[in-house]
Amino acid sequence: MNTYEQFRSILARVLRVSPEEITPQSKSSDFGPDSLDVIEIVMTVEETFDLELTDKDMSTLYDQDATVQEIAAFIERRRRS
Repeated sequence: MNTYEQFRSILARVLRVSPEEITPQSKSSDFGPDSLDVIEIVMTVEETFDLELTDKDMSTLYDQDATVQEIAAFIERRRRS
């Protein structure tokens, strides 16, 4: 499973939507997450991808205008750094 698919799976589980509803161009904000959902997404991303995210990383992770594909690409870059 690639980074995009893993992140899509995390979003689907936390936001209680079908993975098929989430496309690369979807924005996580499209699914109406509340603040607790965002925290759970961040914590799950950190655990799944073995990352320690800074406050700046977290704001990038939940940029209202970022697409799921853009966030997955960001996660992939952080994994490699």
